[in-house]
Amino acid sequence: MADKLKIHWVTQDNLSTAYANALGYNSHNAQMRKACAEYFDFDESAPIAITITPADMFKPVPGKFNVLFTMWECLDVPKSYLPGLNSADLIIVPCEFCREVFSPVTNKPIVVCHEGADPEVFRFKERSMPDQSKGERFRYLWLGAPNPRKGYFTVIELVKALEQFSNIEIYFKTTANKKLAFFDLCKVILMYFKKREWKKLKATATRYLNPRIEQALIVHGRHKNIIFDSRKLSQQELVDLYHSAHCFIAPHCGEGWGLTLTEAMATGCPSVASHSTGVLDFFDSEVGYPVKCATGPVDLQNYNIKARVFVPDTKDFFEKVLSVYQNYREALKRGRKASYRIRTEFTWKKSAKRLSRIIEECFYEERNSDAKSLSAQEPKDGADHGAQLACASV
Repeated sequence: MADKLKIHWVTQDNLSTAYANALGYNSHNAQMRKACAEYFDFDESAPIAITITPADMFKPVPGKFNVLFTMWECLDVPKSYLPGLNSADLIIVPCEFCREVFSPVTNKPIVVCHEGADPEVFRFKERSMPDQSKGERFRYLWLGAPNPRKGYFTVIELVKALEQFSNIEIYFKTTANKKLAFFDLCKVILMYFKKREWKKLKATATRYLNPRIEQALIVHGRHKNIIFDSRKLSQQELVDLYHSAHCFIAPHCGEGWGLTLTEAMATGCPSVASHSTGVLDFFDSEVGYPVKCATGPVDLQNYNIKARVFVPDTKDFFEKVLSVYQNYREALKRGRKASYRIRTEFTWKKSAKRLSRIIEECFYEERNSDAKSLSAQEPKDGADHGAQLACASV
């Protein structure tokens, strides 16, 4: 095997902030780095530095060719992103949508490198319709941070419609890094229930969501079929949660990629998701149930901005959710196809291999060549620096 490429893999301290973690960068960085160990020799003295981070947190390493791996979920790129985008020498994004939305605001080369799931971890599981005679319930799973972009307001409408059915349950897996985030999510959802339920929730949340204990498993609803889970799960517990679901729902308003959707699909879980932004690269009606969307403004709490996003059509979402339940045999067929697609086309290993090719073909004419000579090359035939290095066909 040829020698590995020497790369300075930068892990910024600010990835541990609630903001960066809510965007999933900690997970993206950890999983990509693990997969890249097969292709890269991590060396801080290497001439090329790679950083996976939100663009507004990007800090280029002086004297190196800086590669920024970032993403965005909305139609409007915030001004705070521009300095980071324009200080990178190469921008790598996980989907075509990100390339399209970044291209008008920077002249730096942008290359798509899809992400994925680990098929050895998120293994396929055969599912069947639950046996109601045994008290088994059909479980819809929603997983995400408690912010409007993840579409929990749309799921709230689903709760209102399905809470009355004892044979169906909706499982909310969310985070509680901040006391108010989970508390407000519960408040909004429970506003549709009786006041005594809200008082009970308030007492429970007050007991669990304090500076010392920020994790809770709370069950509500007439039939105890609305579940809120803010616990920190191990990787195996997360896999088990995906396996327990009969349908994964993701009525998001925009995704830079859609990591949880790829993980759910890898396990064979039939999925209903907004058909927009990052998921367009791997999700369609052959492998799931795409939900129609329309553009509209949403107040993005974690960004402190209002931006145009793709708002899922509630009626179409409901129809797709019920379609899965009413014809589960067809849903399972799509789930199997989804698992095969993710396991064969969208894995971290494939992503890491592509990333190494991008670097090798775009930057190295030969192994251990000096990065400064590459960044100092004069454009040929009037082409600008960005066009010279762009290698979207890699």
